[in-house]
Amino acid sequence: MALVAATLDVDFISNYVGGHRVCYRVFPAVPYDCTNIVICTGGGGVCLISIPIIVDNTISVIYEGYVQAVCQDITSLIDRIPFSVEFVPALS
Repeated sequence: MALVAATLDVDFISNYVGGHRVCYRVFPAVPYDCTNIVICTGGGGVCLISIPIIVDNTISVIYEGYVQAVCQDITSLIDRIPFSVEFVPALS
C-alpha cells in the first residue's frame, strides 16, 4: 500500500449564486461526505472546488458524487449535478 495525497477536482456550471454542497464517496460506499461547500457566482459561470483526499497509489478507485445548491434540502434529489471519476494509479 502506498498512500499519497491527491485532490478531487470538481468543476461545474452554476446557475445559482451562493453556496453549493459537493458530496462524494468512494463507490459503492455510503454515506456521502457532504462537508465541502463552495461559493459560486451563478449566472451559468464555472465553479470549481479542489477537495484534498488520500489515495492508495496501488489500486484503482471510483469516486462518485453530486453538487447541489445549499438552498435545497440535503435529502432532496432536486437540482443535483452528478459526477463520477476514476483514480488510476501511476505506472512505475
